[in-house]
Amino acid sequence: TLSLIEEARFVAAFAFKYSPRPHTPALKLGDDVPEEVKDERLQAVLALVEAQQGAHLAALRRTRVGDLTLERAVTLAVLEVMPAAVRREWLLPVDALLRDLPRIDLGDRQAALFAHGGQLALQARERREPARRGRRS
Repeated sequence: TLSLIEEARFVAAFAFKYSPRPHTPALKLGDDVPEEVKDERLQAVLALVEAQQGAHLAALRRTRVGDLTLERAVTLAVLEVMPAAVRREWLLPVDALLRDLPRIDLGDRQAALFAHGGQLALQARERREPARRGRRS
């Protein structure tokens, strides 16, 4: 089980100890695994999944979006104490986050698929105007 979890890189699992259930084939086998062993095995599964989850989440951490980097970032607390004129210089419009991204137009079907986590194979075009959702003209 542990090698499968590791090979498949599971980052979440609903794991539990075996307990007999009425009218199941496993009930006829009897429960020959001591409770302590069940506890150890469950803890090993949960620890491995948790470790893989941490590594997965760490890999997802963005340190850069376009030309915006962590080095140029400031906390909300710092922004709150800045004079308004200085704060306006630090804050960028939302479009600043999008300027380095390619433009992708989605039809209604593609937009629905994407909104539900589906993967799309698309051709990006040079950004000349803001991206939009809806039917292509």
